[in-house]
Amino acid sequence: MPIDRKKIHRAFLGAVLMNAAVGCADLIVGVLFITGSIGALVSISPHTAQNIQRIGSFYFFSHGIIKLLLSWNLIKGKLWAYPTAIVFFSVFAIYQIIDLTRHFSFFVFALFIVNAIVLYMVIVEYRRVRAALAHLPPQTS
Repeated sequence: MPIDRKKIHRAFLGAVLMNAAVGCADLIVGVLFITGSIGALVSISPHTAQNIQRIGSFYFFSHGIIKLLLSWNLIKGKLWAYPTAIVFFSVFAIYQIIDLTRHFSFFVFALFIVNAIVLYMVIVEYRRVRAALAHLPPQTS
């Protein structure tokens, strides 16, 4: 049965757009941490709340920026973005697995599933793009 390359590409774009949406949510949460708008921090001791605020803002803000930048460049078809995204999304997945082994959360598990789907689709699309590039005639200057 032949593979429908258009369907695979559309699935890739859908996964990357989903990843960009998660990146936007991460940025929003990062900003909420930066501004101290996360209400749960009020009930924690000031020192602990400050540490959580600093770590949370860095984690979510950087995570969101990385996801958005990589998603944008994947959609634009930048070749360097594929292996870079594979590395970063793999690191994110490993972190999520470690987090899940410490304390299970359906939310983190759902994010892991989304990340795994995106990672898989990026790998599939990267293989397709590399194969297509391998069959191109050399360009003359």
